[in-house]
Amino acid sequence: MPEFLERGRQSGRTRDALASLPDGAIYLVHDMKFADYCRGLLRSLGRNPNAISFATPSNFRRYEGARISALGVDHAYWMLASGRKHEARDFLVVCVL
Repeated sequence: MPEFLERGRQSGRTRDALASLPDGAIYLVHDMKFADYCRGLLRSLGRNPNAISFATPSNFRRYEGARISALGVDHAYWMLASGRKHEARDFLVVCVL
């Protein structure tokens, strides 16, 4: 029980997802504030915080024409994202090599 109280949140699903993505990937998140949190996780993993790009339902179009090595979607994305969340994911799927 004390271990659960110390963690407070989930068991590292976002951290594990980021660790498994190669450099040059895009990670789809619900907002840019959460992307900043993810950059901190990348630092804690010993990776460059800019090794992965972050897209949201409001900025995904900036990747038009991009070719990316992989796409990851945060586990909480579908619950927390608003607006064009399905369009953002579908658009980015086309960018994956």
